[in-house]
Amino acid sequence: MKNINTYLFRILFPFVYIIIVASSLIFMFSTCHDNALCGVYAIVLTIPWSMIFIFTVSLISPDIFNSMIPGTIIILISAFINIILLLLIGYKLDKKKMRKSDKLINHKLT
Repeated sequence: MKNINTYLFRILFPFVYIIIVASSLIFMFSTCHDNALCGVYAIVLTIPWSMIFIFTVSLISPDIFNSMIPGTIIILISAFINIILLLLIGYKLDKKKMRKSDKLINHKLT
């Protein structure tokens, strides 16, 4: 039977990350409509992908960031990549922990 701690890395961390990114986007849209610094929280939460995408998109078309839509799309894509990475890290840690517990069980049986 799996312990509840094995689901901590696999499910809880990505879920908390989704909530934090969503709350930063809600803050960005609800409080500041004309201030460019309101999106800093969302950009910081989605580093390094957001910075890479913002840099490459601004090289291709410098005038694209006149509206909030391209920045929001970049933040959502970057958050999605980070969520996938968190899920993969949680899976690897869970697999490593299960392998270690299987070795202990096999050692006790012999």
